[in-house]
Amino acid sequence: MLRGRYKCLIILKVLMLSIMRSNEFRHLVLVIALPSIILAILMNTHHLINYEASTISTYAYIRDYVLIANERICGMCIKSQVILGKIITDKHVKDVIAYIIKPKDLNNIVKILDLKIIKKQRTIPKYGVVISKYLLHELKTNLGSRIGLSLNNKVINCYVYAIYTSRIIANRYVVVLLSSEVKEVKYLCLCKGIILNSVASRISKDLISIVNKISLLTLAPYLTLLFPLLRRITFSLQIEVSSLRSLGIPCHLLRVLYIFILTVLTLISAIYGFALGTLVTHIGIWILRFYNVYIPIRPSLSINELLSVLLIVIAMSSLASSIASKVIK
Repeated sequence: MLRGRYKCLIILKVLMLSIMRSNEFRHLVLVIALPSIILAILMNTHHLINYEASTISTYAYIRDYVLIANERICGMCIKSQVILGKIITDKHVKDVIAYIIKPKDLNNIVKILDLKIIKKQRTIPKYGVVISKYLLHELKTNLGSRIGLSLNNKVINCYVYAIYTSRIIANRYVVVLLSSEVKEVKYLCLCKGIILNSVASRISKDLISIVNKISLLTLAPYLTLLFPLLRRITFSLQIEVSSLRSLGIPCHLLRVLYIFILTVLTLISAIYGFALGTLVTHIGIWILRFYNVYIPIRPSLSINELLSVLLIVIAMSSLASSIASKVIK
């Protein structure tokens, strides 16, 4: 029993060293490692997409979202023109975001932008402006005062019609101009979180579908090259096989050990490829930070997915090597 096991180990060592010294072995590592690297990058990308989609899905239910669209996309929408402009007074000039709406839509935009009117005049002037309490303090002006609003290099003389406060800091520099003339109309919409969630889910599914298709295209050349390469390795071992056969080693034992060795080497090459692919993904995320693109999670492969892929690699390698081993006689 011990002598039989020792003999198998010697044969195993001879075959493994012969395979690893051959030129075809380098090609085998390349053919297996390259698809594994690409698959690792794609699988990590798959997890990053899922993370971003789940983040949006989680926070989408916390609050509603304001979207600017070319058409009505949800329940509460008003026609508006959005322009980056400047407020001009005798002593100050401030950059603002101006929403130009019709006076009848004032109550709706207050709900959409989450504003709270604290003071307003009784009548709406021809060009009335709704301005934040914070901005009014900076400009050192009052309710009913005349101010200049520069939009598209055209200054409009307006009057402060109403003052608002808001929980959202970004709204401090938002100005609402009430005008009967609204050009270049867009739709300012208040959308529930579930709508944004559905959009994120659809984009996530589309991206994951693309990743899966690329994965299949990655495996295609691997399948076509694996069998011819293993066959070439088998032919390159004719001298070693003849020597072992002359020592009385049975043919079926050589075939079993040959299949075992190639399966193990294929598995090691695949694991090496997946490790290298994950490292490449880490480096890519690190480089993106220099371009102000921050990804908060570290890429990592799921154990279940990795095991399933490795099982497929083992099955394909065993099948291809068993067919190639028929050359051994």
